[in-house]
Amino acid sequence: MPPEQPHPEENGEQAQFIEPNSHSFILKVWLIDSDKTQDKQNWRGYLTHVVSGQRRYFDNLSEMNNLLIPYLKGMGTKLPYWWRAYRWLTQ
Repeated sequence: MPPEQPHPEENGEQAQFIEPNSHSFILKVWLIDSDKTQDKQNWRGYLTHVVSGQRRYFDNLSEMNNLLIPYLKGMGTKLPYWWRAYRWLTQ
């Protein structure tokens, strides 16, 4: 865990520079409809990158992972093989 840093108001820095190796998102999901006879649920939602304000929508929860990948790669993260294979298969 990174060491504690002072609150941005205490040292005059902007909040986005407190954790340089992280990204913050706002996630909102909602249930569109539900088929209780088949245990099927349809979810939709969006993911908003806090710093840039970029909002991306998705039609099922598994698509949300694909929205995070560019940010993870930008941080130099090497994605696990299974995640790369899943992404390739679902494109």
